[in-house]
Amino acid sequence: MNRALTLSSILVLFLIAGNPVVAKDTWVSVRSRNFLLVGNAAEKDIRNVAIRLEQFREVYSRLFPAAKLDSAVPTTVVVFKSDKSFKPFKPGTNLAGFFQAGQDVNYIALTTETSGAQDPFQVIFHEYTHLLVQNTVGDAPSWFNEGLAEYYSTFTMADDQKVELGRPIANHVFRLRDSKMLPLKTLFQVDQLSPYYNERDKQTIFYAQSWALVHYPDTWQPGPATTSN
Repeated sequence: MNRALTLSSILVLFLIAGNPVVAKDTWVSVRSRNFLLVGNAAEKDIRNVAIRLEQFREVYSRLFPAAKLDSAVPTTVVVFKSDKSFKPFKPGTNLAGFFQAGQDVNYIALTTETSGAQDPFQVIFHEYTHLLVQNTVGDAPSWFNEGLAEYYSTFTMADDQKVELGRPIANHVFRLRDSKMLPLKTLFQVDQLSPYYNERDKQTIFYAQSWALVHYPDTWQPGPATTSN
């Protein structure tokens, strides 16, 4: 199944019909300054995703003034109400969200449903970082792309002023402590067809080690990086 085509079909049907696209689901759209969001999640949840994405985008622009934030094509965020409704559109069963570039539109797809200890907003920031990397440097090595996305997935903002980045990710710390590290040659050769990218038992050490490699300069600091507006 071509996920981009399927997501595009949902969007077209929604815009043309102005009615629920899927039986028993109410699909709504929210437009913020830089994003079009559509989904079958609650409208307040979709609006919250829009707010957090706009906050992240603003902070990223201040940290990296030379970064290319605007894509040549628009970005649509598809917000599913549950993992069950998201499952048919996943390119991999282990993914909590995904970014997919396209010729006519870029997609970020995710669910707001919490799974275990996972924060759905970590998925949102992870996937949007992929879009920003794609805009700025094009196709980046997988270890860098995933490591950077994991680093920025920890983004939090308090009182619309204080930003925190670089918090340790417990799952990665435990995985690195308990697992044998990949040789750097293997790590650097991983691509989207590799077992280390797609198979759960191998995927976790790849993500953990990629995160650690990007995060490394901050590990000597007394605490996570913070900034204020």
